[in-house]
Amino acid sequence: MRDALWRLADPRGGILNDNDVIEEFEYFLRSLYIQVMVALDHLGLDASRADLAEAWRRFVQSGLRKFKYYPEHDAVGSKAFDYLDAVIDGIRAIGSGSVEKSDDQGERQQLERLLERTAYILQRRNVVPKKESEIQRVMDEYLESMYGAEYRRQFSIPGVVKNFRPDSGIRSLETVIEFKLAKDVDGLKAATSGLFEDASGYKASNDWKRYYSVIYMTGAYGTREQLLAEFDRAGMIDWTPILVTGVGQPQVTGKKTIKALPKKGTRAEKVSSAK
Repeated sequence: MRDALWRLADPRGGILNDNDVIEEFEYFLRSLYIQVMVALDHLGLDASRADLAEAWRRFVQSGLRKFKYYPEHDAVGSKAFDYLDAVIDGIRAIGSGSVEKSDDQGERQQLERLLERTAYILQRRNVVPKKESEIQRVMDEYLESMYGAEYRRQFSIPGVVKNFRPDSGIRSLETVIEFKLAKDVDGLKAATSGLFEDASGYKASNDWKRYYSVIYMTGAYGTREQLLAEFDRAGMIDWTPILVTGVGQPQVTGKKTIKALPKKGTRAEKVSSAK
């Protein structure tokens, strides 16, 4: 983005009228605004988020393509960019818990905490998901803002018969993330069955070693212990289930919730006995 501003400086003095560079700058400026808003939301800085939203509204009204030339520096500036840059400096000053500075275990714990807030994040965005892609779209913004280029969407894992396409992954953590939506008990069973198929396909990869399955339920259709038991039976020891319950349109079927009992010695039994 700074590069675009530098390229807008006319060598003869003033601002260069290059529409391609201006469009590039506006695109990156809008992307930066989304990322900063996501970061403020993640940090719980609601007042700062509201201030930025109001400032951004004014910048959009006056025009994001407004620039000022500073002859003493022979440079082009943007008030909208300067404002966002100041907010970013503030986030850095308070210590945002950057993932690059934490150890591997700390990074995984931070990721798990974020994934466990999936229902809360969607509620804050006023999103009532009707399909899995709506969950994915919102969480993509949050995960991409945290992990940057290390976060990948819809990549391919080669298989023996066919290739598999996970929802997303974090390359530096060698971690795959799958998002599922369960609107009833049968939906939870279908989501679990789909994860079994995914697990069999991902085994062939040496690049991805940890897996998180985030299942967004519209009601209390099952528990983490039950899923752990199912995963253990399927040999999915590298998979971590995360169940979240949020608003939605539950499909009432009259069926009972899953009643899988943990096998002796499994992770699920240890979780149950520890409670």
